[in-house]
Amino acid sequence: MNSWFCGVFAAIACGSLASAGTGSDDWKTLDEEIDTLTSSQPVQGAGPSLGALIRPSYLMMDGDDGEPDIGGFGLDQADAWVEGAVGSTAWRLAVDFDGATTEGGGTSLEDAYGLVNLTDQVGLTFGQYKNPVLHSSRIDPENQILFVRPWIGSGFDFWDQGAMVDFSSGQFGGYFSIQNGATGIEAIHSYMARLEFALNAITGGMWSKRTTGKLPDGVTQIGVFHFEDDVAADAQVNGLDVASNFNNWRVEAEVIDVDKDAPIGFAAEPDTTPWDVGAQFMLNQNFDVAARYQDADDSFDTTGITVGVDYYPGDPTVFWSVEFDMVDSDDDFRDGEAIRIGLTLGASRTR
Repeated sequence: MNSWFCGVFAAIACGSLASAGTGSDDWKTLDEEIDTLTSSQPVQGAGPSLGALIRPSYLMMDGDDGEPDIGGFGLDQADAWVEGAVGSTAWRLAVDFDGATTEGGGTSLEDAYGLVNLTDQVGLTFGQYKNPVLHSSRIDPENQILFVRPWIGSGFDFWDQGAMVDFSSGQFGGYFSIQNGATGIEAIHSYMARLEFALNAITGGMWSKRTTGKLPDGVTQIGVFHFEDDVAADAQVNGLDVASNFNNWRVEAEVIDVDKDAPIGFAAEPDTTPWDVGAQFMLNQNFDVAARYQDADDSFDTTGITVGVDYYPGDPTVFWSVEFDMVDSDDDFRDGEAIRIGLTLGASRTR
């Protein structure tokens, strides 16, 4: 076992819910339950909303090539947040504490932004935020179909300072963002544009309402994006993702194309087209099962398969996950299997 394999489930090699009865209205019912518990809209003049998301986990892997066996506990998320609104401007502050459990680690600031509603269809986000590049990178951790994100989704799972304009009109939505990028406050930046289309539904209002990534029952969303950073000769990534929620199923698929001139560590290996597809099926009010296949499209033909099951004892904001990960590659150093047990407690936001 090796350090590459330890990180592959968090990001690509060079990169970086259901319960609620049975039948066709299960996902809709679950969304309503979660909304009742965690999605109350702050009332103007009332105090701010507070919350937390805690996701402890246990990971077990067999060692090889001289590497030790791994079997230990960790924190995938330990987030606390506060948010509110003043007039037509919403604000949010979120801090991640999970790094404080590691030697030399500490807390990190995630969200710290104001969201100004310019019109009923247009908003301006100003401050520190995560770009909604991919559906899988944007979706809140507790709403993922598996405990960890896909490799390419993890490549865009980061926060940066900048400004973003978003709009919604009927079934269409869009985001246009400029952030500091890899060079920080130097006068070269990163840019992102995303357009999405929601079949059988409106897009759901402003960006803050779409951030959770949850889709209503019977809705399919198609998104396309362009992302580039001025660092290293305008490295670019283009991509497409599709997500659907129907009856007892959730299905997600995505593909990105990485510029051949992209630097190492820029979302994925340069000059590759990684992709993944996953699905989740709700068996009954207490259990769902999920699976994902991933292809890194790298020089070692690295692929990954993850299968898992979630157990909901009752409250939909508390559930257990058990998953099995397998990575296969022409490079034997990257091969390996892992078993993960995770507990999810809480929610990432009120919106």
